Amino acid sequence: MTSSHSSLLNFSKNNIPGSSGHTVLPFPIKRVYAQSLRTVPIPQQLVMILKKLHKEQREEALKDGYRDPDNLVCRNDRHQVVTNETVNNTVKRLCRYAETKNVITSHGLRHSHGSMLLFAGVDIMAISRRLGHASIQITMRVYLHEVDEMKQRDDKKVINALNAL
Repeated sequence: MTSSHSSLLNFSKNNIPGSSGHTVLPFPIKRVYAQSLRTVPIPQQLVMILKKLHKEQREEALKDGYRDPDNLVCRNDRHQVVTNETVNNTVKRLCRYAETKNVITSHGLRHSHGSMLLFAGVDIMAISRRLGHASIQITMRVYLHEVDEMKQRDDKKVINALNAL
């Protein structure tokens, strides 16, 4: 089970942020590391989607007489915890619908998220904390190819700046 999926399946109504836009990502049930429990900013649009999803799921569950003791946001229509396989199959369907050439997994989405943040100029330490890596060295190792690509791009900028003198 990937940490991205673990956080997803443990995400409860209590984790949905208020006006601050920050949420506490829940730790995996089976593997608890100090860095697994972390507070990360999420867009307000996502906050609204999560609140709506939870409200709809709670209403459907109550119709069935089910009361979720864990108050989880992501349950299937039989009130079961969503599996990694289900998440990956849904993403695969969405990729087909979007007519993309490549299919991605939930772990691939997590990696792409880290890459996008890195290319957007977010500090690697902030990315490491957001992803819950045990150390910045892990993040550097995982994203080394992006760091190398950024170095090459920055080297070109330096040369262009020096040539402009």
